[in-house]
Amino acid sequence: MVDRIAHRTGGRARRARGFTLIEILVVVVLIGILASLAALSLGDGGRRERLHDAARNLRTLAALGAQEAVLASRPIGLFVEREHYYLLELRKGAWSPRAHDPMFQSKTLPAGTETVTQNADKIATRSFDTRRLPAVFLPDGSTELQPIELKDLFSAARYQLMPMGDSYGVVALP
Repeated sequence: MVDRIAHRTGGRARRARGFTLIEILVVVVLIGILASLAALSLGDGGRRERLHDAARNLRTLAALGAQEAVLASRPIGLFVEREHYYLLELRKGAWSPRAHDPMFQSKTLPAGTETVTQNADKIATRSFDTRRLPAVFLPDGSTELQPIELKDLFSAARYQLMPMGDSYGVVALP
């Protein structure tokens, strides 16, 4: 039988030319791995999304502060430091955090994120007078708002909370 195969192929056994299925699969897997590594190295690692989430959280806390001012019938302020922010209430002429209330606990920004306000030179102190609060919510529903900018220290990502009526809107900055 070997003689018949050799006779039909001209005296030598022929092997099919081309790639095997295993070789093709290995190359496809390697290209996929390299493409995913390239995408990860070129991307910002989700930093922009984390910064946007932080801006939305800050805006939501400001909205809660405005509601709490009306419900509690006392002024509520949003105090912003470089890497933290929290609500304060005005009691007996002094701004102070409300003990044991999760809404008034300090919130931390994601690592590598900081806030910048128009009065950044005054925010570094721990004294809580109205000039150091970028947002004050009054019991009658009125507000006093200043823009707050969140920026990522490792990329060019920036978001600004802009006063829009009696609340904040989130705007991505170029």
